Amino acid sequence: MEEKNVSVKSVSIKYGLILGLISIVVSMAMYTLGPEHQSLLQWLSIIPLILLIFLAHREFKNEGDGFMGYGQGLGIGVLVSLISSVLSSIFSFIYLSFVDSSFLTLLREKSIEEAYEKGTPDEAMEMVIKMTDLFTSPAMLLVFGILGGVFFGFIVSLVVSAIT
Repeated sequence: MEEKNVSVKSVSIKYGLILGLISIVVSMAMYTLGPEHQSLLQWLSIIPLILLIFLAHREFKNEGDGFMGYGQGLGIGVLVSLISSVLSSIFSFIYLSFVDSSFLTLLREKSIEEAYEKGTPDEAMEMVIKMTDLFTSPAMLLVFGILGGVFFGFIVSLVVSAIT
């Protein structure tokens, strides 16, 4: 009888790298199209996340003993999300810091414009501008990209693990 050698870690790395590459492609599309298409692309990026976590679960079960515990499924999903988030966030940090920072400028301008349109008082606009400058820096996008990706991956993994 042949021994099957599959682990949560091996499956997570494989699918995390694939999702990371897909996330980089989506990021490039977002930087090319501009901030006005950002929310649409972010919502569309949910599809590969769900699909790849599902495929990782299926591979883990098929290559293993045919069983996967809920905790294992949740662990696979979170690790896939972590690896993907780290890859895509590092790519974004490098791209926005050294290649083309114009996306951040457009994002900053869009955020400030939205605050004006919402009727933010002039005395509060100074704080809005400071916060926008802080949160549209490459370093903060790196941190929030990783944290947000893992958090959202955890939520998706809760659901997908319950199904698989």
